[in-house]
Amino acid sequence: MDDDTTLLEVVVLVLATIGVEVVTAENGEDAMRCFHLARSICSPFHLVILDLVIPKGQGGEETLRQIRLVDTAVKVIISSGYSNAPEITRCSQHGFDGCLPKPYRGADLLRMAFEHLPRK
Repeated sequence: MDDDTTLLEVVVLVLATIGVEVVTAENGEDAMRCFHLARSICSPFHLVILDLVIPKGQGGEETLRQIRLVDTAVKVIISSGYSNAPEITRCSQHGFDGCLPKPYRGADLLRMAFEHLPRK
């Protein structure tokens, strides 16, 4: 989830190189709709990457709270350009499984994917 559509396009392209299917959302409300839909068709998400701040919609912290009400096992990564934000510097204390400070490189994204996605 990110409000930067160009970044979302890059994420899709990078993760496609390792065979990961990506669903994108521009805010938390859309992300939760996608999350519930995926679960309803027995294709739950294994990894969720949330932008911390979404100016026109629900951000990463509230979206994480909603996800955890439904699924405590899914891996959730926080991403933000606010690299000094407590949610980034102490992401595990805020309930996230990892952090991806912006700007990040494709290699950083792939590292997170390999670290948190289940092995095939």
